[in-house]
Amino acid sequence: MPHRPATPVTDPRPVLWIGPVVGTELTLAADWLTTLVPLVMADGIATLDRVATRPWLVVLACHRPALWSIGELNRVATALPLVPLVAVTTSLAEGSRRNGDGLPGVEEIPWLELPGRMWGWCQEPRPVSIALPATSRRDERWLAQVAATPVGARRPVTVAAGPAAREPLCDLIAAAGWIPQPLSFSRPAPGCRGPVVWDAGGLGADGREWLRLLTADGRRDVLVMESFPRGDAVGATLAAGAAAVLPRVVGAEVLAGTLGWMMARGGARPPSVSALGGSGGGR
Repeated sequence: MPHRPATPVTDPRPVLWIGPVVGTELTLAADWLTTLVPLVMADGIATLDRVATRPWLVVLACHRPALWSIGELNRVATALPLVPLVAVTTSLAEGSRRNGDGLPGVEEIPWLELPGRMWGWCQEPRPVSIALPATSRRDERWLAQVAATPVGARRPVTVAAGPAAREPLCDLIAAAGWIPQPLSFSRPAPGCRGPVVWDAGGLGADGREWLRLLTADGRRDVLVMESFPRGDAVGATLAAGAAAVLPRVVGAEVLAGTLGWMMARGGARPPSVSALGGSGGGR
């Protein structure tokens, strides 16, 4: 897992985004990153020699499977040795992930999960009172950090879900380090305490109208979980007032990071975005 190095707040090191921003999903992912870190955009591998500041993380944009070659990955590693490299993927890559045809040695992150994962990476590491072996997995270390968080420091979150999904979702939220407060009905009511996690399943036109009613007072603390979120539908859900959208099958680390990101971004000023010229990038 990439860890953001300790840097002055006034001069944080940027994230380097390599590849074209194609489609709604990558556009949203890039926009979300700008709320967290300074972002440098590079059209392709050919522009790496023009990167003025060494980034702390490189993100490869993958709007379709098999976009990048092994040779291109090697060029990135050669130009920026020891800089962590991840890939952000769109819905088109889901079949590739299931088949295991990923980029060798590169962690692929679904576009909807990118801000939550990045939020977690940007946090200063907390001391863990539980001794863990050096061979412990990332999720074990993360869960140990959550377990070490005092109950008094955990924040309540309102949970709206159907009867079958309510208890599993509350368990997931508790594992993410929050205090779930479930509602007895499947849709959150206007005026309910936030933040809100709404397991909406398939959010159609009727659900978005309800979301507009829920957020008519200007609140932006509702996280909607959908069964099969796609770019256009997610854009419509965000336009209706949601602060964030996640798939219904998601890890506790991503959920925790997404909740933290959406609650912290209310008054935050987006960092800068710069661009490097040139063409290429991907095949």
